[in-house]
Amino acid sequence: MSTRCVLWRAAAAAPPRVVVGYRRRVDQRAGTTVRLECPVRADPTALVSWSKDGREVNIAWDRFRVLVVDASDITRQRGEVSQLRVRNATVDDSGLYVCTATNGFGTVRASFHLLIYGTSYNKDADQHNTFAFRKSHDK
Repeated sequence: MSTRCVLWRAAAAAPPRVVVGYRRRVDQRAGTTVRLECPVRADPTALVSWSKDGREVNIAWDRFRVLVVDASDITRQRGEVSQLRVRNATVDDSGLYVCTATNGFGTVRASFHLLIYGTSYNKDADQHNTFAFRKSHDK
């Protein structure tokens, strides 16, 4: 079962478009709530879906929620946007996230590299794992 939502409308009928300058890499500490906003404008309204590492995010994923929220300053939009929330993020939540927006005129995708760092508890292995990452700089 997938989770999809409707995206805010732009000014003229056209394919969806990605807002320039959104943050593509997100680094966050384990145990926090991650919020990724789909940086897309669309008119007519677009249907938005989210995936992680090629698998569609769905409502069966306990800590994951797809919401429609008021746009923040991050995406420099007015109106509503699709937001993916991951509660109590763990290192296993690190990966490539993609929001896909589709309307009758086309489809666009915006991707995010999410890196969760810090200490997390692995219930299945019944152990604590400490992870340290060295940031790499784009050249």
